[in-house]
Amino acid sequence: VGLRSASDLFYFELDEKVSPDTLLSIVDSINIFQAAVLVRAQSPQGEVFLQAAMPAFYLPPETGVKEEVFRAIPVMMFLRYAGGEHCWSSPTHFANLTVDDPWLAEPYGYLSYFGLLAEMEKSNFHTTIAFIPWNFDRSTSAVGELFRRHPDRFSIAVHGNNHDHREFYKYQTSQVDYAASKSLAKQEASLRQGLARMEQFTTLTGIPYDRIMIFPQGIAPQKTLNLLKKYDFLATINGTNVPIDAATPTDPIFYLRTFTMGFENFPSAVRYWPTRSSFAIALDLFCGNPLFFYTHHHFFESGIAAFNRTAELVNKLEPGIAWRNLRTIVQSWYLERLRDDGHIDVVTFSHDFVLANRRPGNATFFVQKEETFDLPINRVTVNDQTVSYERAGDTLTFALSLPAGASRQIIIEYANDFDPAQINVSKGDLRVALLRRLSDFRDRTLSQNLAGRTLTRYYYELGLFRFGLLWLVSFLVVSGFLGLYFYRRLRKPGAIR
Repeated sequence: VGLRSASDLFYFELDEKVSPDTLLSIVDSINIFQAAVLVRAQSPQGEVFLQAAMPAFYLPPETGVKEEVFRAIPVMMFLRYAGGEHCWSSPTHFANLTVDDPWLAEPYGYLSYFGLLAEMEKSNFHTTIAFIPWNFDRSTSAVGELFRRHPDRFSIAVHGNNHDHREFYKYQTSQVDYAASKSLAKQEASLRQGLARMEQFTTLTGIPYDRIMIFPQGIAPQKTLNLLKKYDFLATINGTNVPIDAATPTDPIFYLRTFTMGFENFPSAVRYWPTRSSFAIALDLFCGNPLFFYTHHHFFESGIAAFNRTAELVNKLEPGIAWRNLRTIVQSWYLERLRDDGHIDVVTFSHDFVLANRRPGNATFFVQKEETFDLPINRVTVNDQTVSYERAGDTLTFALSLPAGASRQIIIEYANDFDPAQINVSKGDLRVALLRRLSDFRDRTLSQNLAGRTLTRYYYELGLFRFGLLWLVSFLVVSGFLGLYFYRRLRKPGAIR
Protein backbone atom coordinates (compact mmCIF):
# COMPACT_ATOMS: atom_id res chain seq x y z
CA VAL A 1 0.00 0.00 0.00
CA GLY A 2 1.03 3.61 -0.31
CA LEU A 3 1.00 5.63 2.89
CA ARG A 4 -0.61 9.03 2.56
CA SER A 5 1.32 10.37 5.55
CA ALA A 6 3.95 8.65 7.68
CA SER A 7 2.70 10.65 10.67
CA ASP A 8 -0.58 8.71 10.47
CA LEU A 9 1.12 5.35 10.85
CA PHE A 10 0.58 3.37 14.06
CA TYR A 11 2.45 0.11 14.47
CA PHE A 12 4.04 -2.23 17.00
CA GLU A 13 7.69 -2.31 18.00
CA LEU A 14 8.29 -6.00 18.65
CA ASP A 15 10.29 -7.30 21.62
CA GLU A 16 12.29 -10.36 20.60
CA LYS A 17 12.03 -11.75 24.16
CA VAL A 18 8.27 -12.04 23.80
CA SER A 19 8.56 -13.48 20.27
CA PRO A 20 5.18 -12.31 18.96
CA ASP A 21 3.93 -13.49 15.58
CA THR A 22 3.44 -10.80 12.94
CA LEU A 23 0.20 -11.69 11.14
CA LEU A 24 -0.16 -8.56 9.03
CA SER A 25 2.27 -5.84 8.11
CA ILE A 26 2.22 -2.81 5.86
CA VAL A 27 5.07 -2.12 3.47
CA ASP A 28 5.37 1.28 1.82
CA SER A 29 5.17 1.59 -1.97
CA ILE A 30 8.95 1.64 -2.45
CA ASN A 31 9.56 -1.24 -0.02
CA ILE A 32 11.73 0.70 2.46
CA PHE A 33 9.59 0.68 5.59
CA GLN A 34 7.67 -2.27 7.04
CA ALA A 35 5.29 -1.95 9.99
CA ALA A 36 3.53 -4.68 11.99
CA VAL A 37 -0.16 -3.78 12.40
CA LEU A 38 -1.58 -7.13 13.58
CA VAL A 39 0.34 -9.37 15.99
CA ARG A 40 -0.31 -12.41 18.15
CA ALA A 41 1.46 -13.04 21.45
CA GLN A 42 1.26 -15.59 24.26
CA SER A 43 0.25 -14.53 27.77
CA PRO A 44 -0.39 -16.53 30.98
CA GLN A 45 -4.10 -16.26 30.23
CA GLY A 46 -3.79 -17.43 26.62
CA GLU A 47 -3.26 -15.90 23.22
CA VAL A 48 -3.62 -12.15 22.74
CA PHE A 49 -4.25 -10.42 19.42
CA LEU A 50 -3.34 -6.75 19.05
CA GLN A 51 -4.27 -4.51 16.12
CA ALA A 52 -2.84 -1.06 15.52
CA ALA A 53 -5.02 1.69 14.11
CA MET A 54 -5.02 1.38 10.32
CA PRO A 55 -3.22 4.35 8.73
CA ALA A 56 -4.42 6.55 5.92
CA PHE A 57 -3.26 4.90 2.71
CA TYR A 58 -4.15 4.28 -0.90
CA LEU A 59 -4.18 0.99 -2.74
CA PRO A 60 -2.75 1.04 -6.27
CA PRO A 61 -5.46 0.18 -8.84
CA GLU A 62 -3.53 -2.88 -9.95
CA THR A 63 -4.04 -4.38 -6.48
CA GLY A 64 -7.65 -5.07 -7.41
CA VAL A 65 -8.88 -4.83 -3.79
CA LYS A 66 -11.25 -2.26 -2.30
CA GLU A 67 -9.87 -0.15 0.56
CA GLU A 68 -12.87 -1.06 2.74
CA VAL A 69 -12.11 -4.74 2.25
CA PHE A 70 -8.43 -4.24 3.03
CA ARG A 71 -9.30 -2.52 6.31
CA ALA A 72 -11.46 -5.49 7.32
CA ILE A 73 -8.66 -8.06 6.88
CA PRO A 74 -7.38 -7.96 10.51
CA VAL A 75 -10.89 -8.58 11.89
CA MET A 76 -11.47 -11.34 9.33
CA MET A 77 -8.21 -13.06 10.29
CA PHE A 78 -9.04 -12.91 13.98
CA LEU A 79 -12.59 -14.22 13.50
CA ARG A 80 -11.40 -17.07 11.29
CA TYR A 81 -8.81 -18.10 13.90
CA ALA A 82 -11.00 -17.64 16.98
CA GLY A 83 -14.22 -19.02 15.50
CA GLY A 84 -12.71 -21.90 13.55
CA GLU A 85 -15.40 -24.23 12.22
CA HIS A 86 -18.11 -22.07 13.76
CA CYS A 87 -17.40 -19.42 11.09
CA TRP A 88 -18.87 -19.64 7.60
CA SER A 89 -16.36 -21.22 5.24
CA SER A 90 -16.20 -23.04 1.93
CA PRO A 91 -15.07 -26.68 2.26
CA THR A 92 -12.95 -26.73 -0.94
CA HIS A 93 -10.83 -24.32 -2.96
CA PHE A 94 -11.54 -24.21 -6.71
CA ALA A 95 -10.10 -22.53 -9.81
CA ASN A 96 -10.80 -22.42 -13.53
CA LEU A 97 -9.54 -20.78 -16.73
CA THR A 98 -12.11 -19.93 -19.40
CA VAL A 99 -11.27 -18.97 -22.99
CA ASP A 100 -14.10 -17.10 -24.72
CA ASP A 101 -15.35 -17.66 -28.29
CA PRO A 102 -13.36 -20.49 -29.97
CA TRP A 103 -15.06 -23.42 -31.60
CA LEU A 104 -13.34 -26.77 -31.74
CA ALA A 105 -10.89 -26.34 -34.60
CA GLU A 106 -7.11 -26.79 -34.40
CA PRO A 107 -5.74 -24.22 -34.13
CA TYR A 108 -8.20 -21.46 -33.37
CA GLY A 109 -6.11 -18.34 -33.85
CA TYR A 110 -3.32 -18.42 -31.29
CA LEU A 111 -5.01 -21.23 -29.35
CA SER A 112 -3.71 -24.73 -29.99
CA TYR A 113 -5.80 -27.25 -28.06
CA PHE A 114 -3.13 -29.92 -28.29
CA GLY A 115 -0.44 -27.51 -27.15
CA LEU A 116 -2.63 -26.24 -24.30
CA LEU A 117 -3.22 -29.78 -23.06
CA ALA A 118 0.52 -30.26 -22.61
CA GLU A 119 0.74 -27.00 -20.64
CA MET A 120 -2.26 -27.92 -18.46
CA GLU A 121 -0.64 -31.22 -17.55
CA LYS A 122 2.66 -29.47 -16.89
CA SER A 123 1.29 -26.67 -14.68
CA ASN A 124 -1.91 -28.37 -13.46
CA PHE A 125 -4.96 -26.35 -14.48
CA HIS A 126 -8.28 -26.80 -16.30
CA THR A 127 -9.62 -24.88 -19.30
CA THR A 128 -13.26 -24.25 -20.16
CA ILE A 129 -14.22 -23.05 -23.63
CA ALA A 130 -17.01 -20.46 -23.57
CA PHE A 131 -18.67 -21.92 -26.66
CA ILE A 132 -20.96 -19.91 -28.97
CA PRO A 133 -24.01 -22.14 -29.62
CA TRP A 134 -24.24 -20.93 -33.25
CA ASN A 135 -21.10 -23.06 -33.83
CA PHE A 136 -22.82 -26.25 -32.63
CA ASP A 137 -22.25 -28.17 -35.90
CA ARG A 138 -18.72 -27.01 -36.75
CA SER A 139 -16.44 -29.02 -34.43
CA THR A 140 -13.59 -31.00 -35.95
CA SER A 141 -13.29 -34.67 -35.07
CA ALA A 142 -9.69 -34.43 -33.80
CA VAL A 143 -10.44 -31.70 -31.24
CA GLY A 144 -13.71 -33.37 -30.28
CA GLU A 145 -11.84 -36.57 -29.52
CA LEU A 146 -9.33 -34.59 -27.45
CA PHE A 147 -12.15 -33.18 -25.28
CA ARG A 148 -13.77 -36.60 -24.85
CA ARG A 149 -10.48 -38.17 -23.74
CA HIS A 150 -9.55 -35.39 -21.32
CA PRO A 151 -12.64 -34.20 -19.40
CA ASP A 152 -10.35 -33.49 -16.45
CA ARG A 153 -8.63 -30.79 -18.52
CA PHE A 154 -11.21 -29.52 -21.03
CA SER A 155 -14.88 -28.55 -20.70
CA ILE A 156 -17.56 -26.48 -22.43
CA ALA A 157 -19.84 -23.70 -21.13
CA VAL A 158 -22.48 -21.58 -22.91
CA HIS A 159 -21.48 -18.23 -24.45
CA GLY A 160 -24.68 -16.49 -25.48
CA ASN A 161 -26.33 -17.87 -28.62
CA ASN A 162 -25.39 -16.05 -31.83
CA HIS A 163 -22.86 -13.70 -30.24
CA ASP A 164 -24.15 -10.92 -32.45
CA HIS A 165 -24.06 -7.30 -31.42
CA ARG A 166 -25.30 -7.03 -27.80
CA GLU A 167 -27.78 -9.92 -28.02
CA PHE A 168 -28.38 -9.65 -24.24
CA TYR A 169 -28.37 -5.88 -23.94
CA LYS A 170 -30.71 -3.46 -22.15
CA TYR A 171 -34.43 -3.81 -22.82
CA GLN A 172 -34.97 -0.05 -23.19
CA THR A 173 -32.18 2.26 -24.27
CA SER A 174 -31.71 5.82 -25.45
CA GLN A 175 -32.79 6.66 -28.98
CA VAL A 176 -29.17 6.57 -30.08
CA ASP A 177 -28.77 2.99 -28.90
CA TYR A 178 -32.31 1.91 -29.77
CA ALA A 179 -31.20 -0.48 -32.53
CA ALA A 180 -28.99 -2.31 -30.04
CA SER A 181 -31.79 -2.98 -27.54
CA LYS A 182 -33.26 -6.47 -27.18
CA SER A 183 -36.61 -7.09 -25.53
CA LEU A 184 -36.94 -9.62 -22.72
CA ALA A 185 -39.02 -11.82 -25.04
CA LYS A 186 -36.28 -11.80 -27.69
CA GLN A 187 -33.68 -12.63 -25.08
CA GLU A 188 -35.78 -15.54 -23.85
CA ALA A 189 -36.13 -16.88 -27.40
CA SER A 190 -32.37 -16.57 -27.85
CA LEU A 191 -31.71 -18.45 -24.60
CA ARG A 192 -34.02 -21.27 -25.64
CA GLN A 193 -32.44 -21.54 -29.08
CA GLY A 194 -28.95 -21.48 -27.57
CA LEU A 195 -29.82 -24.34 -25.24
CA ALA A 196 -31.36 -26.36 -28.07
CA ARG A 197 -28.21 -25.83 -30.12
CA MET A 198 -26.03 -26.95 -27.23
CA GLU A 199 -28.11 -30.12 -26.95
CA GLN A 200 -27.41 -30.70 -30.65
CA PHE A 201 -23.72 -30.05 -30.01
CA THR A 202 -23.67 -32.82 -27.40
CA THR A 203 -25.55 -35.18 -29.70
CA LEU A 204 -23.12 -34.54 -32.57
CA THR A 205 -19.87 -34.62 -30.57
CA GLY A 206 -20.59 -36.69 -27.46
CA ILE A 207 -19.18 -33.81 -25.38
CA PRO A 208 -21.31 -32.61 -22.44
CA TYR A 209 -21.65 -28.93 -21.67
CA ASP A 210 -21.99 -27.05 -18.41
CA ARG A 211 -25.23 -25.08 -18.07
CA ILE A 212 -23.30 -21.99 -17.04
CA MET A 213 -23.95 -18.77 -18.95
CA ILE A 214 -21.07 -16.50 -19.89
CA PHE A 215 -22.71 -13.53 -21.54
CA PRO A 216 -20.97 -12.14 -24.64
CA GLN A 217 -20.01 -8.45 -24.50
CA GLY A 218 -21.12 -7.91 -20.91
CA ILE A 219 -23.64 -9.24 -18.41
CA ALA A 220 -27.37 -9.01 -19.20
CA PRO A 221 -30.11 -7.07 -17.35
CA GLN A 222 -31.62 -8.43 -14.14
CA LYS A 223 -34.75 -10.05 -15.56
CA THR A 224 -32.66 -12.11 -17.95
CA LEU A 225 -30.99 -13.69 -14.92
CA ASN A 226 -34.45 -14.85 -13.89
CA LEU A 227 -34.74 -16.57 -17.27
CA LEU A 228 -31.46 -18.35 -16.62
CA LYS A 229 -32.96 -19.65 -13.40
CA LYS A 230 -36.13 -20.72 -15.23
CA TYR A 231 -34.16 -22.74 -17.78
CA ASP A 232 -32.00 -24.52 -15.22
CA PHE A 233 -28.73 -22.65 -15.67
CA LEU A 234 -26.58 -23.09 -12.57
CA ALA A 235 -24.96 -19.63 -12.61
CA THR A 236 -23.67 -16.80 -14.75
CA ILE A 237 -19.98 -15.81 -14.65
CA ASN A 238 -18.84 -12.54 -16.23
CA GLY A 239 -16.44 -9.62 -15.93
CA THR A 240 -18.86 -8.17 -13.39
CA ASN A 241 -21.51 -9.84 -11.25
CA VAL A 242 -23.80 -6.78 -11.31
CA PRO A 243 -26.43 -6.75 -14.13
CA ILE A 244 -26.13 -4.00 -16.72
CA ASP A 245 -29.27 -2.22 -15.45
CA ALA A 246 -28.54 -2.55 -11.70
CA ALA A 247 -26.62 -0.44 -9.22
CA THR A 248 -23.55 -1.87 -7.53
CA PRO A 249 -24.21 -2.56 -3.83
CA THR A 250 -22.44 -0.25 -1.40
CA ASP A 251 -22.09 -2.85 1.39
CA PRO A 252 -18.37 -3.73 1.73
CA ILE A 253 -19.35 -7.36 2.41
CA PHE A 254 -20.48 -7.55 -1.23
CA TYR A 255 -16.82 -7.37 -2.30
CA LEU A 256 -15.77 -10.27 -0.08
CA ARG A 257 -17.54 -12.88 -2.22
CA THR A 258 -17.09 -13.94 -5.83
CA PHE A 259 -20.79 -14.87 -5.99
CA THR A 260 -23.81 -12.74 -5.26
CA MET A 261 -27.44 -13.80 -4.94
CA GLY A 262 -28.57 -10.19 -4.87
CA PHE A 263 -30.13 -10.18 -8.33
CA GLU A 264 -33.17 -12.37 -9.02
CA ASN A 265 -31.97 -14.90 -6.43
CA PHE A 266 -29.64 -16.27 -9.08
CA PRO A 267 -25.91 -16.89 -8.57
CA SER A 268 -23.89 -14.31 -10.45
CA ALA A 269 -20.10 -14.52 -10.20
CA VAL A 270 -17.25 -12.26 -11.23
CA ARG A 271 -14.16 -13.40 -13.14
CA TYR A 272 -10.78 -11.80 -13.76
CA TRP A 273 -8.01 -11.52 -16.34
CA PRO A 274 -4.96 -13.72 -15.59
CA THR A 275 -2.87 -10.63 -14.75
CA ARG A 276 -4.79 -10.17 -11.49
CA SER A 277 -2.51 -9.31 -8.57
CA SER A 278 -1.21 -12.04 -6.28
CA PHE A 279 -2.60 -10.07 -3.31
CA ALA A 280 -6.15 -10.19 -4.71
CA ILE A 281 -5.78 -13.90 -5.52
CA ALA A 282 -4.56 -14.64 -2.00
CA LEU A 283 -7.46 -12.68 -0.50
CA ASP A 284 -10.00 -14.65 -2.53
CA LEU A 285 -8.37 -17.89 -1.36
CA PHE A 286 -8.54 -16.69 2.25
CA CYS A 287 -12.26 -15.94 1.80
CA GLY A 288 -12.82 -19.36 0.22
CA ASN A 289 -13.92 -17.88 -3.12
CA PRO A 290 -13.52 -19.83 -6.37
CA LEU A 291 -10.92 -18.30 -8.67
CA PHE A 292 -12.38 -17.62 -12.11
CA PHE A 293 -9.88 -16.49 -14.76
CA TYR A 294 -10.78 -15.70 -18.35
CA THR A 295 -9.18 -14.62 -21.59
CA HIS A 296 -9.45 -14.88 -25.39
CA HIS A 297 -7.34 -16.71 -27.92
CA HIS A 298 -5.06 -13.70 -28.47
CA PHE A 299 -3.82 -14.05 -24.87
CA PHE A 300 -1.68 -16.90 -26.23
CA GLU A 301 0.00 -14.73 -28.87
CA SER A 302 3.21 -14.83 -26.83
CA GLY A 303 3.03 -18.63 -26.62
CA ILE A 304 0.69 -21.39 -25.54
CA ALA A 305 2.31 -21.40 -22.07
CA ALA A 306 1.06 -17.86 -21.37
CA PHE A 307 -1.21 -18.93 -18.48
CA ASN A 308 1.30 -21.25 -16.78
CA ARG A 309 2.74 -18.57 -14.55
CA THR A 310 -0.69 -17.68 -13.12
CA ALA A 311 -1.60 -21.34 -12.61
CA GLU A 312 1.67 -22.04 -10.83
CA LEU A 313 1.18 -19.00 -8.57
CA VAL A 314 -2.30 -20.23 -7.59
CA ASN A 315 -1.02 -23.75 -6.96
CA LYS A 316 1.77 -22.35 -4.79
CA LEU A 317 -0.59 -20.17 -2.73
CA GLU A 318 -3.06 -23.05 -2.24
CA PRO A 319 -1.44 -26.46 -2.93
CA GLY A 320 -4.74 -28.27 -2.37
CA ILE A 321 -6.72 -26.25 -4.91
CA ALA A 322 -8.93 -28.18 -7.34
CA TRP A 323 -8.96 -27.02 -10.99
CA ARG A 324 -12.35 -28.12 -12.29
CA ASN A 325 -15.03 -27.38 -14.88
CA LEU A 326 -17.50 -24.63 -14.04
CA ARG A 327 -20.40 -26.99 -13.34
CA THR A 328 -18.43 -28.90 -10.70
CA ILE A 329 -17.28 -25.67 -9.07
CA VAL A 330 -20.77 -24.20 -8.84
CA GLN A 331 -22.27 -27.47 -7.63
CA SER A 332 -19.61 -27.83 -4.94
CA TRP A 333 -19.35 -24.26 -3.73
CA TYR A 334 -21.43 -23.54 -0.66
CA LEU A 335 -20.80 -22.18 2.84
CA GLU A 336 -21.05 -24.24 6.01
CA ARG A 337 -20.49 -23.74 9.72
CA LEU A 338 -20.52 -25.96 12.78
CA ARG A 339 -23.45 -25.48 15.15
CA ASP A 340 -23.24 -25.71 18.92
CA ASP A 341 -25.22 -28.97 18.80
CA GLY A 342 -22.61 -30.58 16.52
CA HIS A 343 -24.70 -30.38 13.36
CA ILE A 344 -23.98 -28.21 10.29
CA ASP A 345 -25.63 -25.11 8.87
CA VAL A 346 -25.31 -24.80 5.08
CA VAL A 347 -25.98 -21.86 2.73
CA THR A 348 -26.09 -22.90 -0.91
CA PHE A 349 -26.20 -20.73 -4.02
CA SER A 350 -27.05 -23.04 -6.92
CA HIS A 351 -30.36 -24.88 -7.32
CA ASP A 352 -28.30 -27.99 -8.21
CA PHE A 353 -25.49 -28.82 -5.78
CA VAL A 354 -23.62 -31.73 -4.24
CA LEU A 355 -23.52 -31.79 -0.44
CA ALA A 356 -20.70 -33.79 1.14
CA ASN A 357 -20.06 -34.84 4.75
CA ARG A 358 -16.31 -34.53 5.22
CA ARG A 359 -16.49 -35.20 8.96
CA PRO A 360 -15.50 -38.41 10.74
CA GLY A 361 -19.02 -39.13 11.99
CA ASN A 362 -22.65 -38.85 10.94
CA ALA A 363 -24.05 -35.32 10.74
CA THR A 364 -27.29 -33.53 10.00
CA PHE A 365 -27.07 -30.61 7.57
CA PHE A 366 -29.58 -27.78 7.86
CA VAL A 367 -29.68 -26.34 4.35
CA GLN A 368 -30.96 -22.92 3.38
CA LYS A 369 -31.14 -21.22 -0.01
CA GLU A 370 -32.41 -17.76 -0.88
CA GLU A 371 -35.56 -18.24 -2.94
CA THR A 372 -38.21 -15.71 -3.95
CA PHE A 373 -40.59 -18.46 -5.12
CA ASP A 374 -41.58 -16.37 -8.14
CA LEU A 375 -40.92 -19.44 -10.30
CA PRO A 376 -43.05 -22.49 -9.46
CA ILE A 377 -41.03 -25.30 -7.85
CA ASN A 378 -42.00 -28.75 -9.07
CA ARG A 379 -40.09 -30.59 -6.39
CA VAL A 380 -36.83 -30.88 -4.45
CA THR A 381 -34.87 -34.11 -4.90
CA VAL A 382 -31.98 -35.80 -3.13
CA ASN A 383 -30.34 -38.30 -5.47
CA ASP A 384 -33.56 -38.27 -7.55
CA GLN A 385 -35.77 -38.96 -4.52
CA THR A 386 -38.35 -36.28 -3.69
CA VAL A 387 -37.99 -34.70 -0.25
CA SER A 388 -40.07 -32.16 1.65
CA TYR A 389 -38.94 -28.58 2.27
CA GLU A 390 -40.17 -25.53 4.13
CA ARG A 391 -40.52 -21.91 3.17
CA ALA A 392 -39.31 -19.33 5.68
CA GLY A 393 -39.88 -15.92 4.12
CA ASP A 394 -37.59 -15.72 1.11
CA THR A 395 -35.65 -18.82 2.11
CA LEU A 396 -36.10 -22.48 1.22
CA THR A 397 -34.98 -24.83 4.00
CA PHE A 398 -34.69 -28.55 4.66
CA ALA A 399 -32.59 -30.93 6.75
CA LEU A 400 -30.53 -33.85 5.49
CA SER A 401 -28.61 -36.48 7.51
CA LEU A 402 -25.46 -37.90 5.94
CA PRO A 403 -23.11 -40.66 7.08
CA ALA A 404 -19.40 -39.89 7.31
CA GLY A 405 -17.82 -39.54 3.87
CA ALA A 406 -21.15 -39.59 2.01
CA SER A 407 -22.40 -37.08 -0.56
CA ARG A 408 -25.77 -36.37 -2.14
CA GLN A 409 -26.91 -34.36 -5.17
CA ILE A 410 -29.73 -31.97 -4.34
CA ILE A 411 -31.80 -30.41 -7.15
CA ILE A 412 -34.52 -27.80 -6.91
CA GLU A 413 -36.62 -28.33 -10.04
CA TYR A 414 -38.37 -25.29 -11.51
CA ALA A 415 -41.33 -25.55 -13.86
CA ASN A 416 -40.64 -24.71 -17.51
CA ASP A 417 -41.80 -25.90 -20.92
CA PHE A 418 -38.39 -26.23 -22.56
CA ASP A 419 -38.29 -28.97 -25.20
CA PRO A 420 -35.21 -28.77 -27.45
CA ALA A 421 -36.85 -30.96 -30.09
CA GLN A 422 -39.46 -28.23 -30.68
CA ILE A 423 -36.98 -25.40 -31.22
CA ASN A 424 -35.54 -24.34 -34.57
CA VAL A 425 -31.72 -24.50 -34.42
CA SER A 426 -31.10 -23.64 -38.08
CA LYS A 427 -28.79 -20.78 -38.99
CA GLY A 428 -30.86 -18.90 -41.53
CA ASP A 429 -30.05 -15.36 -40.38
CA LEU A 430 -27.61 -14.08 -43.02
CA ARG A 431 -26.47 -11.16 -40.87
CA VAL A 432 -25.46 -13.47 -38.02
CA ALA A 433 -23.84 -15.94 -40.43
CA LEU A 434 -21.77 -13.17 -42.01
CA LEU A 435 -20.76 -11.81 -38.61
CA ARG A 436 -19.61 -15.21 -37.41
CA ARG A 437 -17.64 -15.89 -40.61
CA LEU A 438 -15.97 -12.50 -40.42
CA SER A 439 -15.11 -13.13 -36.77
CA ASP A 440 -13.50 -16.42 -37.79
CA PHE A 441 -11.54 -14.59 -40.50
CA ARG A 442 -10.34 -12.06 -37.93
CA ASP A 443 -9.33 -14.73 -35.39
CA ARG A 444 -8.02 -17.48 -37.63
CA THR A 445 -6.58 -15.62 -40.65
CA LEU A 446 -5.73 -12.02 -39.77
CA SER A 447 -4.01 -13.19 -36.58
CA GLN A 448 -1.48 -15.18 -38.61
CA ASN A 449 0.43 -12.18 -40.01
CA LEU A 450 1.64 -8.79 -38.85
CA ALA A 451 -0.54 -6.78 -41.26
CA GLY A 452 -3.66 -8.61 -40.13
CA ARG A 453 -2.82 -8.17 -36.46
CA THR A 454 -2.19 -4.46 -37.00
CA LEU A 455 -5.49 -3.96 -38.81
CA THR A 456 -7.39 -5.79 -36.09
CA ARG A 457 -5.74 -3.77 -33.35
CA TYR A 458 -6.64 -0.44 -34.98
CA TYR A 459 -10.19 -1.61 -35.63
CA TYR A 460 -10.71 -1.98 -31.89
CA GLU A 461 -8.55 0.93 -30.76
CA LEU A 462 -10.50 3.30 -33.03
CA GLY A 463 -13.78 1.94 -31.67
CA LEU A 464 -15.14 0.92 -35.08
CA PHE A 465 -16.57 -2.28 -33.56
CA ARG A 466 -19.22 -0.18 -31.83
CA PHE A 467 -20.87 0.61 -35.17
CA GLY A 468 -21.83 -2.98 -35.94
CA LEU A 469 -21.61 -5.28 -38.91
CA LEU A 470 -21.67 -2.64 -41.68
CA TRP A 471 -18.52 -0.99 -40.38
CA LEU A 472 -16.84 -4.36 -39.93
CA VAL A 473 -17.53 -5.34 -43.55
CA SER A 474 -16.45 -1.91 -44.82
CA PHE A 475 -13.29 -2.07 -42.74
CA LEU A 476 -12.35 -5.50 -44.03
CA VAL A 477 -13.09 -4.57 -47.66
CA VAL A 478 -11.01 -1.39 -47.48
CA SER A 479 -8.25 -3.24 -45.65
CA GLY A 480 -8.27 -5.91 -48.35
CA PHE A 481 -7.94 -3.38 -51.17
CA LEU A 482 -5.17 -1.51 -49.37
CA GLY A 483 -3.34 -4.75 -48.69
CA LEU A 484 -3.62 -5.80 -52.33
CA TYR A 485 -2.47 -2.36 -53.53
CA PHE A 486 0.66 -2.34 -51.39
CA TYR A 487 1.37 -5.97 -52.21
CA ARG A 488 1.36 -5.16 -55.94
CA ARG A 489 3.48 -2.06 -55.40
CA LEU A 490 6.12 -4.10 -53.61
CA ARG A 491 6.05 -6.74 -56.33
CA LYS A 492 6.88 -4.25 -59.12
CA PRO A 493 10.46 -4.27 -60.46
CA GLY A 494 12.55 -1.63 -58.76
CA ALA A 495 10.17 -1.23 -55.87
CA ILE A 496 11.79 -0.17 -52.61
CA ARG A 497 11.76 -3.05 -50.15
